[in-house]
Amino acid sequence: MMNFKTIMLSLILLNNLNCAGGETPLLIASKYGHVKAVKLLIDHGAGVNLADKIGQTALRYASIGGYTEIVKELLEYGAKIDEEDEEWQLCTTALMIASRGGHVEVVKLLLGSGANIALQDMNDRTALMYASEHGHLDVVKMFIDHGARLIWRMGIAKQH
Repeated sequence: MMNFKTIMLSLILLNNLNCAGGETPLLIASKYGHVKAVKLLIDHGAGVNLADKIGQTALRYASIGGYTEIVKELLEYGAKIDEEDEEWQLCTTALMIASRGGHVEVVKLLLGSGANIALQDMNDRTALMYASEHGHLDVVKMFIDHGARLIWRMGIAKQH
C-alpha cells in the first residue's frame, strides 16, 4: 500500500499536464485548504503560478477560501501577487477576492507583501469596492489606512 507522501509525489507528475479542468494537485490542495499537501507539493517543485482553464491560480484559490497559511506559503515561493484572471475576463486579483470574502488576515498578508490596492477589474472595481459591497468594515478600514483612493472616475483614482 502506498503512503500519502508516495501518492503526492506521483501526483506531482501531473503538474504540467492539461487535465480536464486544467487543475494541478497544487491548485486542488489550495482550493480545499490542505496546508500540508500544499507544502509537500511546493517542496517537490509544483508550479505556484500555474492557472487552470478559468484563470484561477493557487494563490487565488487560497484567497477565496481565506487560507492564510497557504497564501503565506505560496507568496514565499514566488506566487505572483497581482496576477489577474484574464481568461475568465473579470480581471480580479487575489486581493479583490480576499476582500470580497472579508478574509482580514489574507488581505493583511497580501497588502504586506506588496499587493496593489489601486488595480481595477474589468468593471473598474477595486478591492476596496468589493469589501465595501459586502460590508467588511475591517477590510475597508485597512484599505483606507493603506491610502486607498476613495473616489473613482472613468477608471482613474481621484483623492479628495
